[in-house]
Formats: sequence, structure tokens, C-alpha cells
Amino acid sequence: MVNPDTFKKLHPQEFHRRFLGKGVRPDGREGLMIDLLNLTLVTPNRIHRNCKRKCARSNGWNTVICGIKAEVAVPDTNHPTTGYLVPNVDFPPICGSQFKPTAPGEFTQSVSEMVYRVVKGNNILDLETLCIEGGKAVWVLYADIVFLNYEGNAVDAALLAFTAALKDTKLPVAVYSDVEGTVRADAADRSVSLDVKRVPFGATFGIFEQDGGAKMAMADPTDEEEAVLISSVTVVVDGESQELMGTFGAQVPIDLMDQCIGQAKKRATAIKKL
Repeated sequence: MVNPDTFKKLHPQEFHRRFLGKGVRPDGREGLMIDLLNLTLVTPNRIHRNCKRKCARSNGWNTVICGIKAEVAVPDTNHPTTGYLVPNVDFPPICGSQFKPTAPGEFTQSVSEMVYRVVKGNNILDLETLCIEGGKAVWVLYADIVFLNYEGNAVDAALLAFTAALKDTKLPVAVYSDVEGTVRADAADRSVSLDVKRVPFGATFGIFEQDGGAKMAMADPTDEEEAVLISSVTVVVDGESQELMGTFGAQVPIDLMDQCIGQAKKRATAIKKL
């Protein structure tokens, strides 16, 4: 009898197909079963906010940290009262053996681009609230999303860390001096929370092709499962209104997409409680 681990290494596609043919996955989950979540929030200081997201699985978890860094900048002349929100995702070598200490690869760039599209296209934050003095000074918020451990399903983890960090961030009330051309904190040392208008939660589904060409969706694909998928789709839902904020990735049959959207809304409800 062939050792299961050996068979998985030699024939990964067939290994997963045999499980899915019985309606389960190697870790015991059903196809559309959403993973358990555990959220831990750490706040090192007033302006930098860190969030760690763990996705519990029998084979491990994702661990992500998001730091929000605030700087002062001159606004765009065409948008003199609009600040900036700049998300960036990083996969350093510490998070997995597949990541190297070189320039960001295609995978890192695609995850960063997807997070940026969600943020840019959905008015996550009222950027005019980042204005310090029209035409003179605005806040720039850099959201650095760093994976400390990666075991698959990057976009969901990145969005969750990003959202939790944003909602916990406070900015000092700043005052612009026309005489000096500088920005300083007000004398009362006050701070204000960000005006987060929409709360994006993602749910990624891997698309696996079974015998005969039938397609099956698998929620929260692991890094092992990602290697045998033909494609994937990420559904982003507003955690407050349950409104669909967008779908990203492959085209899938309508009935399968409806299932994915339904599961994504259930996940948004569960995350909101956290």
C-alpha cells in the first residue's frame, strides 16, 4: 500500500480528486465549509496599529500583521482636500519557503493589486476627512500588510487585517501654520478615529475540476489545494450592509457563483461579530 503522503506528493491532482469525489477535503472540511477565525488586535502606540489574523486549520494558519503609518503630504492640485490611502501587501521569506528575498513576484503583485482595487473602488474611507488644510496639507495613510505565516487564501487574510487595523487607527488633530508652512498637533493633544465608511470582508473559493469536467468550489483553499486548482474567485462583501462589493478572479457558472456569494455573506456576518 502506497503511503498517503507519498501519493500526495507524486499525484497531487488525483489525491485531492479522490477526496472531493466523496464530498470532503483532506482536512475534513466539506467543499464550501468556511474556516474558523480568531482575531487578535495589538495596539503598540497611538498612530501605528497592528492586527493579526489567524485562520485555524488542521494543518496550520495564516498570520498577518497590518501597520497603519500616517505621514503629512501636499495634496493633488486637482483634489486639494483629498488625502491618500495606500495599501501594500508583502510576503517576506519568513512566511513560507516559496517566497524569496528578491523583488516582489507575480503572486505578491496580484494580491496587492486586488486589495488596492477593493480599497480604491469602494470608498472604504472618506478621504476628505484626511485633509488638514485645503491645498496645503493632507494625511497619507500607508497600510503595510505583512504575512508572518502563509498557508493559502491570501486576499481574505490581507483584507481582514487591513480592515481591523483601519477601524482601530486614530489620528492626532493637526493644525497647519501658514506662517511657518508646517503641521503640528493641536495643544490639547486630541485624536480622532478614521471615518471608515465600508467594511470589506473577502471570501475566496478555489475552483477544482472533477472527473467529467464538472467544477466544484472549495472555500478557503489551503496552499496545497491552490496548487491543484484550475482557478479561483474572491467575493468581497460589506460587513455592515451585506452588500456585494465585487467579485475578482475567474468566471464561474452562475449557480456556483450564487453559492459562493451566499457563503461570503455568512462569513461577513461571522467576522462582524469578531
